[in-house]
Amino acid sequence: MSGDTCLCPASGAKPKLSGLKGGGLGNKYVQLNVGGSLYYTTVRALTRHDTMLKAMFSGRMEVLTDKEGWILIDRCGKHFGTILNYLRDDTITLPQNRQEIKELMAE
Repeated sequence: MSGDTCLCPASGAKPKLSGLKGGGLGNKYVQLNVGGSLYYTTVRALTRHDTMLKAMFSGRMEVLTDKEGWILIDRCGKHFGTILNYLRDDTITLPQNRQEIKELMAE
């Protein structure tokens, strides 16, 4: 990863985006801090569906970062891995527990 920085037009914040040389923005990796849980993923995965995440990376929504440059998402990180896997490949494995399904649906 190259450690490139991208200026997000909505807020002026400079979240850390990194990727391999020669790749477009979709191939860039982004660092997310979701309720204290840390995730790496590509901009392409986050912008495949019309979601809040797509709005964040298109400049339609403010992007906040922590002091290390991780993009902050003010949600519980408990189920974000499941959501991220869905965004990546359009499949989901639902939890067996009914309460966890309700929590996942709320996110």
